Amino acid sequence: MINLDSEVIRNETIILNVTYTIKQGKREEFYSKISEAGIPMKSRSEEGNLKYDYYFPADSEDQLLLIEIWKDQNSQNAHKEMEHFKQLQAIKESYVIDVKFQQFKPVKVR
Repeated sequence: MINLDSEVIRNETIILNVTYTIKQGKREEFYSKISEAGIPMKSRSEEGNLKYDYYFPADSEDQLLLIEIWKDQNSQNAHKEMEHFKQLQAIKESYVIDVKFQQFKPVKVR
């Protein structure tokens, strides 16, 4: 678990919430496909990755939340050039009907 008050999190840190809306009844199949491809593990092992975790929302059977934390924008940009990122895009074509991105910057606790 990442402590957002730690020295690891700085002003240049990128926090992304990515909400996928999946074709009805296909969420678990989609998650299985990306897991079998090793996409979460490969993304977590990238330099500059601090968190890369998926969550099933309690109130929606057709959504999947991905929370990513990257050391900085350069790390997040490098992630987009990785082969496993491109593989994720191809898998999404068969399952995902909408993607919403929210990008955050950390706020220092005073």
